[in-house]
Amino acid sequence: MTVPYSYSVSLRIWHPRMDPAALTTALRLTPSNSWKVGEQRRTPKGEPLKGKNRGSYWTARLITTRYATTTRKSLEASLATIAKKLQRHRKLLLRIRRGGGKAELFVGLFAGNKFNFGSGLDDRTVTDLSKLRLSVGLDIYP
Repeated sequence: MTVPYSYSVSLRIWHPRMDPAALTTALRLTPSNSWKVGEQRRTPKGEPLKGKNRGSYWTARLITTRYATTTRKSLEASLATIAKKLQRHRKLLLRIRRGGGKAELFVGLFAGNKFNFGSGLDDRTVTDLSKLRLSVGLDIYP
């Protein structure tokens, strides 16, 4: 029996100089958060903080529901689909890396059921993500 769990996936990009608005246009995704190098630092609610942003940051959800559940589609299958969809942005993702930036798929795993569960990525998905120079970040919530 497979124990169900929930997950979320976002694309996160850090870059020393790139304008986040250019990422929004190129990726055709609406960011859930972003800031530009050199601008005033702000809290998530928009309140000013001391200092300027040292780099640019951009993030957008890739799963449209707040949390997907494995009873509908496994995390592994979702990541494989996302890797294939992001292939059309391969040149941009490679340019980000060459320019000193980093891109990652940020995965939140939510057990919520008090059971142990496991997950893994097959070699094809790992290869597809590697070709895009995408890291995978995991946050696991019991």
